[in-house]
Amino acid sequence: MTHSDFKHILLSSRKCKQVAVGIFLFLLAACRPAPYPQALRVADSLATACPDSAVALLRSLRTEMAEERQAVQMYYRLLCVKAQDKAYIPHTSDSTVQSVLHYYEKRKDCRHLPEAYYYAGRVAGDLGDAPQALDYFGKALEAMAGEELLPLRSKVLSQMGTLFYRQEMYPEALEKYRQSLACDSVLGDSVGMAFNLRDIGYTYIGLGKKDSTLFYLLQAHRLYEAIQDSTIVYTIQNSLAGIYAERKEFDLAEMYLKKAMNSAPGREKSAINFTAGVLCQMQSRLDSAAWHYKEAIRSGSVHIQWAAYGNLAQIVLAQGNPNAAIQYLKLRGACSDSIQRITNTEGIRQVHALYNYQLREKENNRLKEVNTRRKQNVVYLSLGMAAFLIGGWAFYRKREREWKVRWKTAETLKEEAYQRSDQFIQNNQAKMEQLQEKIQQLQYELEDAVSVREELEKQKTMIDYTNQQTLLKQNKRKLAEEIFSNSDIYKYFKGLLKEEKPRLTAQNWKDLQAQLDVCYGNFTIKLEALYKMSEREMRICMLLKIGFSKIEIGKLVHLSPEGVSSVRRRLYAKVFKDTNGGAKEWDSFILSL
Repeated sequence: MTHSDFKHILLSSRKCKQVAVGIFLFLLAACRPAPYPQALRVADSLATACPDSAVALLRSLRTEMAEERQAVQMYYRLLCVKAQDKAYIPHTSDSTVQSVLHYYEKRKDCRHLPEAYYYAGRVAGDLGDAPQALDYFGKALEAMAGEELLPLRSKVLSQMGTLFYRQEMYPEALEKYRQSLACDSVLGDSVGMAFNLRDIGYTYIGLGKKDSTLFYLLQAHRLYEAIQDSTIVYTIQNSLAGIYAERKEFDLAEMYLKKAMNSAPGREKSAINFTAGVLCQMQSRLDSAAWHYKEAIRSGSVHIQWAAYGNLAQIVLAQGNPNAAIQYLKLRGACSDSIQRITNTEGIRQVHALYNYQLREKENNRLKEVNTRRKQNVVYLSLGMAAFLIGGWAFYRKREREWKVRWKTAETLKEEAYQRSDQFIQNNQAKMEQLQEKIQQLQYELEDAVSVREELEKQKTMIDYTNQQTLLKQNKRKLAEEIFSNSDIYKYFKGLLKEEKPRLTAQNWKDLQAQLDVCYGNFTIKLEALYKMSEREMRICMLLKIGFSKIEIGKLVHLSPEGVSSVRRRLYAKVFKDTNGGAKEWDSFILSL
């Protein structure tokens, strides 16, 4: 075989590989999704900053979008739902968001599926289907990988908290609001943090914890003032006024009430007037209270009217006018009827939601049929592409086999010529010398291995002895713990925990110390050698050693659980000169002694 034959074989192989690489790059380019139109990207940006403009822009693109490919149409529909939601336009149907959701679900689109689930939940919430909304929000969280899409995760958690709050599931609502607050803290989103602090405060009202409510509402109020956002600050100020009025801190209540009255729009002052009426009534300023209640009735909701009429009845009755009180109570009864009708309407809405669910399932079945036909088309196209690739691959393999046969023949001839040469003999002689060196080296290594084995056997014997000694120490410690747990002084301390205000004498503590030193080998003496402790610190350490919790310890040493934790952290820092450790590290050290 000549040199030109070898060259011809190599060139043929390279051409086949180039053809295969070209086909692969073509298919890769075909699979890459095309970018969305610029107008849709602009609408997406406007949806958050200026939702009304986004709605108008999307409406103007409706005809143009009908001619686009399916991926663009679905993205357009998703943006329509998003812009409508951001503009606070109530959703009256879920047909659009359902078609979008099915599209992204079938394609497992990690880019748009979490957002599609979120807005499906928002639509379900507007339609009164709280369980379905919670289901969609849960799926949105599952579709987010790890901590990605943190702004969307914060919104989903906040919406879940609101749904739980409306169902009076306050512990669940509190958990979701706190998770949303954590996300906004990482993002540095001050507005989102203010909203979450406000919602956490309102949730504590439902839990009956007014002190916690006051704490979080004050934090939210400070944050709103810092970012100079007056969107809903008046609602927080009104709530603070009501809380301070209940606490009879009337100066603070009037201060926040005045701020709320100045910052609230005219149509939103009914609730503030009601709070002002309550404050005046508590201060026996009955005429002013009556005026505020009437203002609240004039523009307030039926719930505010119901409460205001009841308080007006109390005022006129205290003023000696029972006839007017009867009239107000009749008006209050009319409000009760309206509230009852609203309640009945909620029941009808639930039935209507069930009917809508059936319609939604019917639409889902229709979309499934459409998707089935599309899948069939995809299958046919895939089969055609597969046949093309298989044909190309078969051609390439045939040429490759021919090349290998020629190459192998050439290599065989070359090897036969080499084995007849002096160089072949010289190379074999060199290999024999290398093998002899390796044999000698292995002999040395074998001798070293015997020595190493003897050393390892000695180490094994020492480790076994050490383990036996450790087991003896462990058994001795277990015996000491059993003796201590059966001692009179331990039982005495354990019994004190059942008392509401246990009292201990100095002798009790001395008895406990003596028993500990006997059972645990001078436990307190070892501690004193490390650090000169106060009497309370030593007592806390002794109670930790006998397994009492921080709540039980606090009860016996007359200290709060937080105070007990503080003492443990301080002791760890002083003994070990380490500020990174804490109470748990100190507990582990005490238990190890």
